[in-house]
Amino acid sequence: MEATDRILVTMPPSLCADFFAPDQRERLESLGDVVYHDDSANMTEAELIDAISGATITITGWGSPTLTAEVMAVADDLDLLAHAAGSVATYVSPALFDAGVTVCSANRPMARFTAELTLGHMISAERHIADTHHGMREGDYDTDVSGGSLVGANVGIVGLGTVARYLLRMLEPFDVSVRVYDPYVAAAELTEYDVVEKASLDEVLSESDIVSIHAARTPETIGMIGAKELERIQDGALLVNTARAAIIDEGAVVEELERGRIRAAFDVYHDEPLPADHPLRSLENVQLTPHRGGHGPHEVFGETIVDEIERFQAGHTLQHEIPREQAELMTR
Repeated sequence: MEATDRILVTMPPSLCADFFAPDQRERLESLGDVVYHDDSANMTEAELIDAISGATITITGWGSPTLTAEVMAVADDLDLLAHAAGSVATYVSPALFDAGVTVCSANRPMARFTAELTLGHMISAERHIADTHHGMREGDYDTDVSGGSLVGANVGIVGLGTVARYLLRMLEPFDVSVRVYDPYVAAAELTEYDVVEKASLDEVLSESDIVSIHAARTPETIGMIGAKELERIQDGALLVNTARAAIIDEGAVVEELERGRIRAAFDVYHDEPLPADHPLRSLENVQLTPHRGGHGPHEVFGETIVDEIERFQAGHTLQHEIPREQAELMTR
């Protein structure tokens, strides 16, 4: 079949190689005339403007420039933006959607990996896995470590996005009760889950053994969990954040954790990498991972994108399309 699509890949070579295994790259190149960004640095908006004319499909990734109105002014042939990562919020623009460009991303597979790490944090913190591991390394063998269990816990979810929906399914075998706060989700949407109910933010915070943050970072949600909200969390409860650090007021949560009243498990931070002298590093009631929630095998993301391009070219329904209304609510 004669290749007709011009596919512009805006990811730098190292990232492209990481996401697209040789077999996936071969598949991609069979789908059209593929043009790669060949500079080791991230592509700039000016470089994108120079390169995008005539492209019918563009592939973006971490560090790619936004398809602004200025870019779209010369992107007359663009039909599809395929993002080889999660949120597309900082890569798309109103001008792109106004032009009728279809958008898809690897948001769902990335979200599944993030939900997996969230579940891991919950189990590890409740069963003191990290603490007892370090104790064993130092010669301890304490079988009487007090602690709880995820089984039968009351779990509160703040924000019912893709990650949280995967997490709800993963939690089902643990017989948990779940309260969800999300002003954009109707109670009827929760009927597919057996033990999930819609609740206010205050109810989620004050009635949960575990509070897990999954809201997108938007102007509306930045700082939404401040000192007042943190005070509503039960004594001894676990606060998990694998979403974005800015949703929780950093000073307030550090102060609360220093009191020792609650516990936490974090994968995201206001400053990344987390500074070596940051107080979170020295608190024994905090479990830390280095923002790796969505970092499953990167080739899964590349495969997802090639699959979507094939569906798009064949005129089939996309499995990972991001409509405009969803993009507007995604993390920025």
